[in-house]
Amino acid sequence: MRPRPIAAVAAALALVLDVAAPSARAASFYCDADPHAYLAVGGNGYVYTGVSNGSGIAITAICSLSSADGNVTPQACSAWYAMLLTQRTAGGKALPHFNTDDPGNGTLTGCADFKSWEHHTPYFIPAQ
Repeated sequence: MRPRPIAAVAAALALVLDVAAPSARAASFYCDADPHAYLAVGGNGYVYTGVSNGSGIAITAICSLSSADGNVTPQACSAWYAMLLTQRTAGGKALPHFNTDDPGNGTLTGCADFKSWEHHTPYFIPAQ
């Protein structure tokens, strides 16, 4: 058996370590959104709703009805707004999920970081 060159062994070891090492992933979390507390559309096309930050409700812009907002299309924003209107009428809530790697969310680590009149776009909003 021929000995392997050091470079080939190092490359194989690097591949094994790369596969075995945990990958860095964006933090994601969800917060209660209460369309009863607040639901509005601003003149700028942004949809605003109340997001629980643990000490109250922070009024937060979540998407734009007039232009793409991060990874959210105006069509998706329109659907989210319709769902929030439905939840408001039906007495339900929503549970927006936020990813810290998404545009505008880099300062967030959890629900307690929400302040009123900020803009944070979720990537997913299920109804509760």
